[in-house]
Amino acid sequence: MTLRDTKTEIMDVAEHAVRSHGANGFSYADLSDVVGIRKATRNQGVATSTRTMALRDTKTEIMDVAEHAVRSHGANGFSYADLSDVVGIRKASIHYHFPTKDDLLTAIMERYSARIHDKLAEIKTQSATAGDALGSFIDLYRAALQEAETLCLCVAYSVNEDGLAEDTRKSIAGFRHNTQLWLEGLFERALGDGSITELGSKEDEAAAALALVEGAQIGARLNSDMVMYDRATQSLRNRIRD
Repeated sequence: MTLRDTKTEIMDVAEHAVRSHGANGFSYADLSDVVGIRKATRNQGVATSTRTMALRDTKTEIMDVAEHAVRSHGANGFSYADLSDVVGIRKASIHYHFPTKDDLLTAIMERYSARIHDKLAEIKTQSATAGDALGSFIDLYRAALQEAETLCLCVAYSVNEDGLAEDTRKSIAGFRHNTQLWLEGLFERALGDGSITELGSKEDEAAAALALVEGAQIGARLNSDMVMYDRATQSLRNRIRD
């Protein structure tokens, strides 16, 4: 980063802070956390970096920590003070990236949705049969439990969805809708290749499969026992032809 780039970034961050919180809503220490240079050199306008983490990486770390907190303890299971302690930055720096907790909750849901649906697309292209894809789908939701310590982010939100902002709820609904459509495509494929037994309509099969893996996650998490997930999903696995 050049001297000019550093001054520009300082001014951009300061302007955002003033417009969001007023002239007294930030300090040089806050700017130091966000921009990532020493407070002393900032006063001189000298671009000497003291942190290896870039601005973008700080935002990613905030989202990573928040996502793990939600999946472990729910949307109400953490505060910005908690994130500040774990990430090692001031709360003002978190507010710079995510002005409200609702903004953060929506952002991590949207990121999670994109990540999972990329994985589902990969499963679809790499599976020889619909049955293979269904097995991988069940495994994907099993892996999200992380030894019964966490839930899928969508499931973690849904346990207490009433307290979430409208944008977050829309993101959750979009995730479940897209997953439902993916499963419908899977069961439609199964009608053609015969790799899954006892098929009903693709809509009913998709809705039942999604409800099953989500419910199995909750049971396993509540009991801290992965066996609960395996038992709950075994009947679905048994319908996959070898």
